Amino acid sequence: MKSILDVLTQCGNEFDECFTIVDLEKEDSPLVYINSYFTEITGYTAAESINRNCRFLQGPGSDQEVTKSLKNSISKGICCWYDLINYKKDGTPFWNRLMLIPIEHELLGVRYFIGIQSDITEKKEKILDTTLTETIESKISTNEIEHNVSNPLERIFANIRSMQYFTDQESAMVVKEETKTEIKKIIDYIRSI
Repeated sequence: MKSILDVLTQCGNEFDECFTIVDLEKEDSPLVYINSYFTEITGYTAAESINRNCRFLQGPGSDQEVTKSLKNSISKGICCWYDLINYKKDGTPFWNRLMLIPIEHELLGVRYFIGIQSDITEKKEKILDTTLTETIESKISTNEIEHNVSNPLERIFANIRSMQYFTDQESAMVVKEETKTEIKKIIDYIRSI
């Protein structure tokens, strides 16, 4: 049977957005998986990123209040999203929309967090009106994230777990297509924010 990390990694490989996995059980909660979009956005390869805490993306323009709030959300094991300034490998700052989703195991509690990141620098630069920013941020609640991200993720995990029991290719392909549909729902939601 596949481990939770194997299932999450398989999901990350299907994502058309930056997808990372953090392991809370390991010292300093390092990244244990990144997909190719992480490298595309940040310039950091898997070899440079795995087993490091995501703090390496922070720099002089990173808002300490946001990073403190982010750390608090992780310690509480809650689903959350933040817009924060991170830095690419070449030192270029960018606005990172980070959505964190705790992955609960019925016996272990929260061990992993999935991070879904988008470079929203162009969006942020277009939003000059503070009230527009506040309107956008106020419409996104934890419940909305849970509904639009966690629910499809649960279906994805169930699909991936069930794939190991199929002996025929046709059934496996149906489940794979259903999984891709759920992944597309998550990506469409993230892009709509």
